[in-house]
Amino acid sequence: MFNWSQLEMVESLGVHSRELSGQYVLKIRSAKQDWVMKAVTADADSTTVQELQHEIACYQCFRQQEFCHEFYIYQVDDHIVGNFNGSALSKLNLSGQFLLLPYQSTLKTLTLNDWSLGKKIKNFMIICQTVQQLHDLGYVHADLKLSHFCLQQDQIKLLDFAQTQKIQEQNIKIQPLGTPAYMAPELFLGRCCSIQSDIYALGICFYEILNGKKPYQGKTYRHWAQLHCQQDIPLCVEPKQYLQSVLDRMLAKQLQHRFSTLNEVINALSELKPRKSQEIDD
Repeated sequence: MFNWSQLEMVESLGVHSRELSGQYVLKIRSAKQDWVMKAVTADADSTTVQELQHEIACYQCFRQQEFCHEFYIYQVDDHIVGNFNGSALSKLNLSGQFLLLPYQSTLKTLTLNDWSLGKKIKNFMIICQTVQQLHDLGYVHADLKLSHFCLQQDQIKLLDFAQTQKIQEQNIKIQPLGTPAYMAPELFLGRCCSIQSDIYALGICFYEILNGKKPYQGKTYRHWAQLHCQQDIPLCVEPKQYLQSVLDRMLAKQLQHRFSTLNEVINALSELKPRKSQEIDD
């Protein structure tokens, strides 16, 4: 549990535009342990407040699931505010419920180039299994990217359920629809999030894990839309070329050509065998 009386440090991890709307993602330290705090201010717009409430509700719903990161929910009250004195938190005028999670390195911050090719494939299959568990419960994540996965005691956990929604409620859109670098072509055309748009996002993640960079390099929302909808899927080079068929089906522009489930992705990866010239380390 967090010890508010030993609050030592506050550092912003959020995006400036989100902070302008009243949402803060902060790294805080207490008793030499780092935590991530997601909170809103008293003057936050209603959409921002609803988004955090929605995410808190999702964490509560998934509390018993293996993919769910450890978390705590607090309410801003006089006792907690009293411990803000002397820290940057005292200037933010926070309000309502907030989310607190032990700080863990995300897959975005880890040095994935240090992983062997075999380890990259193995861990990506675990990532797919993790998201498949969410799909099996009837939900899509809708904002999958490497920064939304973390390692906790050698397990891969899912983070950030702000845009997660039930599959049968896909007609209810939660804005924004995702991160443009990971968005499926159909999302730019006004379609709702789906299992297959989650698969596309994981295809971007897989390419990124394999090659150390994203397949597309956009600069604006319009540019990202053009790349995802029209640009050919980049080719992997040896010794990763034998994985191209899986990437092609994960990143297919048309839904009918894309994998339907992550179990299909896992099976396809399991069946692939590198040629002698492509043999990999475990």
